[in-house]
Amino acid sequence: MPCVQVLEFPGGNMASTKTKLAAVVAAILAVSAAGAAMAEPAAASWLDNTEKLRVEKTGGGKLGKANYALGEFTGVGGLTVVRTSGFSVLEGAYSSVKKKYDNRFTVLLPGQTEHVDVTCTGGQARAGLTWVAFKRSKLAYHCDYVGGGVPAGTAFDLALSEPGFMKSLEQPQRAGEFILGDIVLKAETRQVDTKLIASPGVLGYVFSRGGVDVCAISLVGWKKTIYLPKKGDPNRTACALLALSLNFFNDPGNL
Repeated sequence: MPCVQVLEFPGGNMASTKTKLAAVVAAILAVSAAGAAMAEPAAASWLDNTEKLRVEKTGGGKLGKANYALGEFTGVGGLTVVRTSGFSVLEGAYSSVKKKYDNRFTVLLPGQTEHVDVTCTGGQARAGLTWVAFKRSKLAYHCDYVGGGVPAGTAFDLALSEPGFMKSLEQPQRAGEFILGDIVLKAETRQVDTKLIASPGVLGYVFSRGGVDVCAISLVGWKKTIYLPKKGDPNRTACALLALSLNFFNDPGNL
């Protein structure tokens, strides 16, 4: 406990005494602040326990329709088929034009010889995600994962916030749930490695398991950045599949 000496000022004029008292008070506050800082060191960010990666083109045509690698995870990405009805890619405040994106990509998981086939579609929002707090759009984004060593029922559902003029001035809200066996990851829109006040597009997602943040994807800049748990972490594969699903997602809020 820091010691502060109490000073007395016999005699002297009132202005001088007030000045000295003010100096003592300032010293006390400075010592208290220093003590508090020593008692409560800054906590390390959970991002310190992740590996910072990007989806890299490894061959084939343009990135998005090419062979890719995300660390040890490889595949073919961005096999997007655009249809004329269904998922509203430019909805509400953005446009009245409606298109449907059937987004397909594959992932080869470490130790596997068969690729996971991932099909993502936009359409009518499904039941579930009752924990989502914002007002949801009637449309949603859904992905199914088949083969390649993933268990049956592996899926991802993403709820979109209802669009509107005022909503278009801030980051659109998204929230979803990814299920891989007994691993359940929640995805929520949140800034990852930036501190922007507002944005008309989605800036990034943070993924949590059991209320603990474990991985993320930042959508800021020309190339997306993915933060995966370090190798050996049981959440790494689930985080990679979810991050890739959002990496190849043509979000209506960013168009």
